[in-house]
Amino acid sequence: MRSWSFREVKRDGWRSVQRNLLFAVAVCLIVELCSGKGTGTHLEVKPEDLQNLDALVQSLWTKAFAAKILKHAGIGLALKIVLGNVLHVGEALFFLKNRREEGVGLEPLLFGFRNGNYLPIVKTCLVKTIHVFLYSLLLIVPGIIKHLEHAMVPYILAENPQMDTKEVLERSDELMKGEKWNLFLFHLSFLGWMLLCLPTYGIGELLLNPYRAASEAEIYEILKAKHAGEEYLEEN
Repeated sequence: MRSWSFREVKRDGWRSVQRNLLFAVAVCLIVELCSGKGTGTHLEVKPEDLQNLDALVQSLWTKAFAAKILKHAGIGLALKIVLGNVLHVGEALFFLKNRREEGVGLEPLLFGFRNGNYLPIVKTCLVKTIHVFLYSLLLIVPGIIKHLEHAMVPYILAENPQMDTKEVLERSDELMKGEKWNLFLFHLSFLGWMLLCLPTYGIGELLLNPYRAASEAEIYEILKAKHAGEEYLEEN
């Protein structure tokens, strides 16, 4: 039996999104464009380009075709490794700060490129990707399980960017112990919303993606608090 309900997590996640709607949408859109999630597009985006959100968004449609070519040429994977994963950690930091009502803008997206955080984040995310890939070679189910075990890695890195890779992965595995099936069902619960977004040609995802990301940040905080409580009980 899970210690959290989908309904409450989604309710709190949506409230978090409403608190800072414009920036929540912008953050998810930028991460989508740079990592190829959801829309399957990749843009040639440099870290300094993130300072000019308007120009980035306006260039989406004109660069979409070229981005698809880059993706199929294999450059998309490299962009995800060197840019997309780092921004994904920044996205996690944004939603963690946003739920704490810290009044954030786009600043968290650049978090991974500063103060020596870049290489540790890239390394950990790369190892995570390799783990999932290797387990997927066995069968699809082991790959899914490993993906779920490592699901909290971006949030852990958002709070501890220079933590040792092995420690980050083990920390995520600990948080997800007994929660993998729950998280799988949680993501599955968005299927109806995803189907409703299909007729909108992806426009509906502008709200769905922040909603989902904010809700997952809620789950991380719940699991972290639960784990901290268990450690306290063990120590006493």
